Amino acid sequence: MWHWSVLPLLLAGGVLAGTRFERRSFTVGPDSFLLDGQPFHYVSGSVHYFKVPSAYWRDRLTRLRAAGVSALQTYVEWSSHQPEEGVTDFSGQQDLEQYLRLAQELGLLVILRPGPYIDAERDLGGLPYWLLRRQNVSLRSSDPAYMEAVTGWYDQLLPRVRPLLYSNGGPVIMVQVENEYGSYSSCDAVYMTQLRDLLRRHLGDDVLLFTTDGGADYFLRCGPVDGAFATVDFGTGSDAVEAFAAQRRHNKIGGPAVNSEFYPGWINHWGYPRNVVSTEEVVNATKTLISLGANFNVYMMLGGTSFGLRAGANMGDTFEACTTSYDFNAPYTESGNITDKLYALRELIYPYTNMTEVAVPDPLPVTSYGEVKMTWQTSLLEAVQALNVTRVSDSPAVPFCDVHQAYGFVAYSAEVTWKPPQPAVLSVPGVRDRGYVWLDGRPVGVLSRAESAFSIPLLAAKENTVTIIVESLGRICYGDIHDRKGILEAVTLGGRELTNWSITALPQDLTQLVPETPTPQGDALHPALYRGTFSAADPPADSFLHFPGWHKGVAFVNGVNLGRYWPAVGPQMTLYVPAPFLRAGENTVTLLEMDGAPCGPQESCAVALKDYPDLNGPTPDRISP
Repeated sequence: MWHWSVLPLLLAGGVLAGTRFERRSFTVGPDSFLLDGQPFHYVSGSVHYFKVPSAYWRDRLTRLRAAGVSALQTYVEWSSHQPEEGVTDFSGQQDLEQYLRLAQELGLLVILRPGPYIDAERDLGGLPYWLLRRQNVSLRSSDPAYMEAVTGWYDQLLPRVRPLLYSNGGPVIMVQVENEYGSYSSCDAVYMTQLRDLLRRHLGDDVLLFTTDGGADYFLRCGPVDGAFATVDFGTGSDAVEAFAAQRRHNKIGGPAVNSEFYPGWINHWGYPRNVVSTEEVVNATKTLISLGANFNVYMMLGGTSFGLRAGANMGDTFEACTTSYDFNAPYTESGNITDKLYALRELIYPYTNMTEVAVPDPLPVTSYGEVKMTWQTSLLEAVQALNVTRVSDSPAVPFCDVHQAYGFVAYSAEVTWKPPQPAVLSVPGVRDRGYVWLDGRPVGVLSRAESAFSIPLLAAKENTVTIIVESLGRICYGDIHDRKGILEAVTLGGRELTNWSITALPQDLTQLVPETPTPQGDALHPALYRGTFSAADPPADSFLHFPGWHKGVAFVNGVNLGRYWPAVGPQMTLYVPAPFLRAGENTVTLLEMDGAPCGPQESCAVALKDYPDLNGPTPDRISP
């Protein structure tokens, strides 16, 4: 068995005691992995580069190494690198190669999961939204309309990965084929074979390919593919022995027990209580994995943040949008702070991996910048009316993707051309996901996919204008992900279709809606933009944005989209503000508040930057289905 204290030497180039290995290799043996021909096991931890500011990559990977793990596991998010068709970006925040080389520099191997679908609670499971513009495209299948795009993406990505393979002197020991495909309804063996062959064509035969699926035969029916090592994933409440038995039944050549996603916590959704897994549960399950001699990945070791409206959604009993924070109740917090869970795992992991111990770095500085007074800038409707119309359509059934809108908001407006009854029910069954309705400039109600609220009565008259500003709360990331946003069906008023719609895509950078001079103060209960400033010392420190009295919206600091806030439903009550987003001196906070600001005559109209987060706020009382 390899002693892990030699791993940094191997990663640095294969030199040990003056001897250069003729060939570096990572393969599967009958009952273990083989590193350069010698039996070995790993413990890895997930930290996703696209959920951590690039200025903090070194800090976060150092913290990962300090947990005692021997490898980093990360997805590659297609949508981050190709946000629009024909655009490819591997620079700055998207510099994957730098991230992987940094892991190698810190003595970590890498387990790479390039999708193309990743889930990760990201919009559309990490697939780029523009795929949905392809007529009748079948995602995650051998559909040529999908595979043409995948092939083009892999032609850009994989040549960058190949020099980073372990056999080529890099840190990457394993590359995943797709992701939990056994949980997807298509069960397209041709598709999985095509992906495997693309990976082999670009990466060669020296890299170990693997798949990951739930730890039961049901999930392993369609997930594995010949030529790739099958692994499983499960959390603290599962039967590890049975899960690994299922894994062995689907590996023709044997091999070690591998849990590619061991969950020390769980995901969270707006409006539902926070999910927490106790340290005791995690410790007991980890002891079981170690007693079985398993290889395992802690998903997540540090969860990070889905900045910029990039969080996805799930379809449970109803539509459930994921929170901005991806804290995950992980061993390290969203901001990289230390928990008791981290210390408990370190005590188990270090003796198991035999890695040279690295001290846990001190927490990064965090500061309370205090109260930030916010001032009215303009109503949302006024800002939208100042924009150029993106498209005119007889039908409102124009999804976001067709007007090149990746995330955020699109406005739909139509005139009533007949005399309707009083009241007349406005019916919008195809709203995805939340629709704010105005009648001749007056807010009259909110539509909600999550709450199955698809209609409202209106006292409308002939020549009134109906405006619906639709907000995407994140495309579904697991299950049927063909989740187009916007208005997808006809809209009726009193049973009669509204036609001749003007459709306007709002800018992704909502701060562009702020006018040079604020408009006259309007009703604080209406959707509107607000702005305030605060001062930060040099150098700035992390902080957390609190929203006392605010309800729901999107927050920006210095033009950087921190994400969605929604303290009215919880459980996340604050947004993480990393120091790299701040500057010494004056900083600007911009809010688009959708559901009513605390800015009436007797209210403070302020947010606050404090030195602690709150991810466990009250949530609505719900009747069990």
